[in-house]
Amino acid sequence: VFLKNDRLREMQERQQLLERLDRFVGEAHRSLDMDPTLFAIVNEGRAVIDIDRVSIAIRRHGRWEVRAVSGLDTVERRSADLKGAARLVAAVCRAREPLWYAGDDTQLPPQIEDPLHDYLDLSHTKGIGLIPLFAPSDEEADDSSAEERREPIGCLIVERIAQPRDDRRERSRSALSLIHI
Repeated sequence: VFLKNDRLREMQERQQLLERLDRFVGEAHRSLDMDPTLFAIVNEGRAVIDIDRVSIAIRRHGRWEVRAVSGLDTVERRSADLKGAARLVAAVCRAREPLWYAGDDTQLPPQIEDPLHDYLDLSHTKGIGLIPLFAPSDEEADDSSAEERREPIGCLIVERIAQPRDDRRERSRSALSLIHI
C-alpha cells in the first residue's frame, strides 16, 4: 500500500509539472514582443522551477541589463540591486559557465566572488543560479572553435530567498524550463 501511494503521489507531481510546463510554453510563445515575452518567461518559469524569484538579463549595446523579474510589472533598471545583478551577470557570462551558489564560495574565482557577494549583500538571497543563454548554433558550423567563440545573449537568474532546498531539483527544473523556451 505504501509503495502504491508513493508511486501515485509521484505520478501526480509529474502530471502537475507537465501542466505547468505546458502553461509556461504557451505563455512564453504568446507574444512576439520582447518585454511581454521576458515577463511571461520569468513569471511562468518561477512556477515551473518552484523558486522564489526568476529574472532575465539581456545584453544590449554591449551592456547587461536585467529586463524582467518575476512578480514585478516593471523593472527599475537604475536600482542598486539590479545594477549589482547586471555586474554579476557580466562576470558569469565572461566565464561562459553556469554559476550555482548555495553558501559555499571556496571554489569561486575572485572575478565572480566579488560581484556575487556585492549582489548578495543587496538582495539577501541565500541561493542563486545564473545560466548564460546562447543563441542557437548553426547546423553547418559544427566547428568546436566556432562554438567557443559564441557570446551569451542573455542570462537566466534563479534565486532562493529562504534557505536553499533541494539544489539538484532546482538545477534540473531550471534546465528543463530552458529546453522548452
